[in-house]
Amino acid sequence: ASASAPAPASNGADHSYIDSPPATEVLVALGGPSNIKEIEVATGRLLITVVDTATVNERALRLLCMRGIATPKPGSVHLLHADAEGLESRLASLL
Repeated sequence: ASASAPAPASNGADHSYIDSPPATEVLVALGGPSNIKEIEVATGRLLITVVDTATVNERALRLLCMRGIATPKPGSVHLLHADAEGLESRLASLL
């Protein structure tokens, strides 16, 4: 009987994006669907325009595996994320 070959070692090419938080939780932390005006993708980040910055839960966003967040001006939230395009797509499907 032949033995099966061992599974190949991971080479870091896993595309399951463990770093990706659930889009529903990100959306809640952003104040919900009605608080989102626009989502744009830039390299490594999402540029989100919100209705009311006060409803954005920055602490929750930081806990959701974001590489960082910034609020450069009222109504603007930047989420730094390794898979910005994927997260934008998942958020857009919920709006």
